[in-house]
Amino acid sequence: MALTADVTLTNGGLTFNATLENDSPLTVETIDYPCFGDFNPPSTNASLAAQTLKNDKTKELQSDEIYPHFRSEKGYWGVTYPTKMLEAQPGSFCLLQAPDRGLYVGLDDPKADHRVQYTFEQHPGVISSVNNLVPQEDVISGWPVHLEFRLCHFIFAKPHSTTQLVPVALRCYLGDWHEGVNLYKQGNSSSGR
Repeated sequence: MALTADVTLTNGGLTFNATLENDSPLTVETIDYPCFGDFNPPSTNASLAAQTLKNDKTKELQSDEIYPHFRSEKGYWGVTYPTKMLEAQPGSFCLLQAPDRGLYVGLDDPKADHRVQYTFEQHPGVISSVNNLVPQEDVISGWPVHLEFRLCHFIFAKPHSTTQLVPVALRCYLGDWHEGVNLYKQGNSSSGR
């Protein structure tokens, strides 16, 4: 198997492309790409939320706090770290929104032939499962405190096949969620979608 990844920087925005060549007798179910191993809010005093479209018809943004509180959405029996997964469809973008700035994460092909999820893991955990407060220290008992963020592509690549992952665009912005949504609108209007 070979995964070829290509990252380009154009006009201040990053685009992540990847292709899997599965020259094996096995089916590859998922690939996590891109992965960010230490994602932080702008400051320890800032809040950070992941915002996605609730559904395509109402165009309502659903907001899920990821800092300073991180509520795990997977049972403690099924994951090693507190985990939150948000669907990339139907809206095909996620805003990682602090009070006055954010990061736009968008799928460059909203009609992808495979499902994508935005996945967050809080390492090594939260202070308490009652309040879901994220530790503000850099290290707890020798373990680095950090938030991992990645996109999980459910590709189900058959044996001896080549699969193109959905391109992922990242772009920073200043302002509230309106600025992030404007980046989504600009991308869709320029591509004719």
